[in-house]
Amino acid sequence: MTDTELGLGLQTPESPPIRSYFENIDTEDAETFRGASAYVTYGGVKQLENGLPDSLDSTTPQWLVSFDYGYTQPEAVQRLNELGEVKVVGVDRLKERNTLNANPRFHPKFIWIQEDESNHLMMGSSNLTESALTRNWEAVVFLRSIDPDHSSIDRISSWWEEVWEESTPVSEDLLDWYKDLRESTNIGPDDGAEDHDEWKDAPHPRDASIVWANIGYTQSGSRNQMDIPTQFGQFFLEDNDEWELNSEYEITIRFEGETLEKKVKYHEGSYQTRIYLPTETRGTRLADLYSKDKFDEESLRYYFAVFRRIGQYKFRLEILPPEESDDIQEIIEVSQQRGQVKETDEETERLVGWL
Repeated sequence: MTDTELGLGLQTPESPPIRSYFENIDTEDAETFRGASAYVTYGGVKQLENGLPDSLDSTTPQWLVSFDYGYTQPEAVQRLNELGEVKVVGVDRLKERNTLNANPRFHPKFIWIQEDESNHLMMGSSNLTESALTRNWEAVVFLRSIDPDHSSIDRISSWWEEVWEESTPVSEDLLDWYKDLRESTNIGPDDGAEDHDEWKDAPHPRDASIVWANIGYTQSGSRNQMDIPTQFGQFFLEDNDEWELNSEYEITIRFEGETLEKKVKYHEGSYQTRIYLPTETRGTRLADLYSKDKFDEESLRYYFAVFRRIGQYKFRLEILPPEESDDIQEIIEVSQQRGQVKETDEETERLVGWL
């Protein structure tokens, strides 16, 4: 018999992160590594790699994850699959209805490591996301050196074998289906994003998941053109991009159900970032929404553009009129609280912000 060691991780935004407790269960003698997480992000996978290097190197990890509501990032699943094996729970039901709106949803969160004569288990509220492992309010239990003959090991083993058998292995075709539906649907990653690793601290727009702006043309004759501060423009770039004068990048925007190819440019004339918006919103030409009266609150200049990151060089765009500004009011308030807001020009008091 072994003496089970119990540890408890209670995380707040100011406490040591749960990720720092991983050493309680890391081992060079792992024979199996099994994990389940409802939602997975790439940042969470990197926390896992840094926190459990011995266990990951000792065996081939197996993961059960979900595509429910689009919260799991495709690139995170790809990385987990490179490290071991991944199966998706409940995806057959989602594919039958061609939706990410799950009922019932998959919600377990645990890591289970087996050695020859003992088991180690971490189980609690935290998903495999960076925010869950580093700053959310979370609670987890760490159990080290559980006897292999303990009844709890039989129960988790039976549960695992059953769920693993009925779940779907990750494949290129499955990920392509998920990526396409995730980009085109109104279910996640937008809805509920504030609860699932999207509204993290972002000192710079390049680290942000959401950017927003009051819009309105700033160059004569170009009424579907938005100029925004240069710092804001870097939201659209990847890590290897150089943002220099006259730099220009192709981006893909999902807008009102359509996929549009657009350009974002650091423009020489204004020393600002320039992006050309779609020419229409809800069937109305943007030019028709513009008024030369700068105090006309129904003018395009008072609308909101909200960009959400959904992949490399891929974004979803919403253009919201003033009467619907409540839809993003919380985003604006949180941006302001964090000091993540800039003014584009004093005359019209147009703002941009990010999260």
